[in-house]
Amino acid sequence: VCSLLQQGVIAVMGPPDPTTALLARKACAAHRVPHVYMHREQHGPGPPLDGASFTLTPSPEEIGVAIRDLVTAQRWNHFTIVYDKPDALIRLRATVALLAPASGPAVTVSLRTIFRDQDPAPVLRDITKSGESNIILDIDATRLGDVLRQAQKIGMLTEYHNYIVTTLDLHTVDLSEFRYSRTNLSGFELLDRDLWQQDLGLTKEAYAKTGIYPLFIRSRPTRRPLSVSCRHIDCSTNVERLVALNPFSAETVLYALGGHSKYVCLSMQIHFFGLTGPVHLDRFGRRENITLHVVQLKKAGLASIGTWSLKAGLKITRTTSMVQEEILDTLKRKTFQITTLINSPYVMLKKSASQLSGNDRFEGFCVDLVRELSLLLGFRYQLRLVRDGAYGTKDSTGRWNGMVRELVDREADLALGDLTITYVREEAVDFTMPFMTLGIGILFRKPQGDRTLFFFLSPLSSDVWLCVAVSYLGVSFLLCLLARFSPAESGLKRRSCCCEGTLSPCGHSKESELKNQFTLLNSLWFTISAIMQQGCDASPRSASGRLLAASWWFFSFVAISTYTANLASFLTRERLRSPIQSAEDLVKQSDVRYGCVRSGSTEAFFKAINYTTYERMWQAMKHSMVESNSEGVSRVLSEAYAFLMESTSIEYVAQRHCQLNQVGGLLDSKGYGIATPTGSPYRNLLSSAILRLQESGTLQLLKERWWNVDTRGRCPEDAGSGVSSLSAASELGLSKVGGVFVVLLAGLGFACIIAVVEFL
Repeated sequence: VCSLLQQGVIAVMGPPDPTTALLARKACAAHRVPHVYMHREQHGPGPPLDGASFTLTPSPEEIGVAIRDLVTAQRWNHFTIVYDKPDALIRLRATVALLAPASGPAVTVSLRTIFRDQDPAPVLRDITKSGESNIILDIDATRLGDVLRQAQKIGMLTEYHNYIVTTLDLHTVDLSEFRYSRTNLSGFELLDRDLWQQDLGLTKEAYAKTGIYPLFIRSRPTRRPLSVSCRHIDCSTNVERLVALNPFSAETVLYALGGHSKYVCLSMQIHFFGLTGPVHLDRFGRRENITLHVVQLKKAGLASIGTWSLKAGLKITRTTSMVQEEILDTLKRKTFQITTLINSPYVMLKKSASQLSGNDRFEGFCVDLVRELSLLLGFRYQLRLVRDGAYGTKDSTGRWNGMVRELVDREADLALGDLTITYVREEAVDFTMPFMTLGIGILFRKPQGDRTLFFFLSPLSSDVWLCVAVSYLGVSFLLCLLARFSPAESGLKRRSCCCEGTLSPCGHSKESELKNQFTLLNSLWFTISAIMQQGCDASPRSASGRLLAASWWFFSFVAISTYTANLASFLTRERLRSPIQSAEDLVKQSDVRYGCVRSGSTEAFFKAINYTTYERMWQAMKHSMVESNSEGVSRVLSEAYAFLMESTSIEYVAQRHCQLNQVGGLLDSKGYGIATPTGSPYRNLLSSAILRLQESGTLQLLKERWWNVDTRGRCPEDAGSGVSSLSAASELGLSKVGGVFVVLLAGLGFACIIAVVEFL
């Protein structure tokens, strides 16, 4: 620097190293030579050393605020800062301040350091293991390409990873090999690309006419001349023209317009329009009202998506429709890796799955759903079963299993099946809008009733039957007794004797004989015929007999009517009676065990619920868990077991096992959704497609198809046979009315025995 000053230079720019630049700054101040610092400042706020030093780049605080606004716009609630120099924390002070926001949710920030001579791969692997996908890279531009290359090898340059680069020299980094990685890489540029392209042609023309010689500032092994527009600043008539340069950090070209000046007036404010936009230098030599251009990596390279300034804040010029079109274009070339598990009727293996391969092995509601989504959005997909057969729960160490784990590890793009949307899962993955709403229900066996042979006796108690029998015998004996004592029940039968061979009477007659038709046996027959509503040849003629008969007929009428009505009511009540009617009934009893699928959303619901009844249920069901829905259904069929499962699955199972049904109402309300990795750009498109399927009725058609697909396995009352559920519920089996046939056979037997006795 001292040698340059002795040669009479009019200004010193750089150098890029902060320590060396500070020494040059002091030397220039001593010789009253302007010192222009065009690289990013490494220190905090403070006044310049003197009026002969000024900077054209934003302050560290401004860069920090810009990054903070971009992080807020992208809705990051957690991210990792990777830096290579300790002073990065000064620049990112405003960003780190998000750790303690004044309002809104807290933001989690992690810090990782990659030293200058350190291999970045181990640090990047640690970030991958932590599951972090939002990263701020405060890495020198000369090293940024190597860091991104290592990230690409590890698998950190995907559509599920988001990067913000803090360097303003992003345009000097060769990003051509990362353009098709689909990663969301954003940053800031001080350079206005449109002005740069326009000014490039002007400077070439100016060079050809004036013979201006370029001066290169080399900071990389190769030299790449960058054109800079020339601006003249007149301080006074005694001060020659000074060329003001625009910052390009890595490589800059200075056009000297001839002549030298030993003294330059910097005490006044400088205003001009350069390749970085309007340049305003205050009286301290600091640039103010800087506008940064927000750029993002696309297939064609870096593209401007907005601007930022301290006054106006962040303004994104890309509309939502433009973003969706870009994502949809990427989606059409995407092949989703979809993890799923077997559970009827959502995902099932075909009977000929062993002879098939790929997606052709699977069928079910969710398989048809993803097929409809692929037709709407144009993506391809591959279905595969989750390794551990679990939906996804978090253990005490914070690690996930099942389908959620594969999404967290980026082994799959989507998780498909009867996967319930829960708050805990949404902390690890994202969900689309629900494609099915449901709740937790209780699957239990239908009550079978008492399988007694003499079930027809059940409507009346044993005491009533005994009273009926005693009344029958009493009325029969009383009728016989009244007939004997009542003259109206007996009559004289005269017998006349005629002489032989003549028609004249013999002249004498015998005494009349008394005859009573209500003998004991006839009385028993008359009484039983009346109660059985059958006719009888004999009928009482006396007033007392008729009064007794009328009383018995009235008794028989009331008794038979009461028995018939009570039998129908008793049969209905008997068939509908169940020991379990609600969750409270489960808690109050100990004969019926109950549980749910281990490592599922139902288990998580009972673990987290703060409700006395459900807490008691959770304590009782810990040792009665099952590994799958099919195992739970088998236990309900084979033992006294109640299975807690989703209502839609209960509906499907109940149609195929007629002895099962849902008891009580729903314990909660939730939905099934398609899970994606956190920050997936495809979630909104998938949600929109699901909404379109719902509005068109396609989802309802798919449900009806798979819930009613096996007509041979459905219950008779639902098979369209014309028998209503009410009449089906009133059917009696032989086990309940077999006693009637036993009585009939006994009567036939006794009748035969008596006939034999009478014959003998």
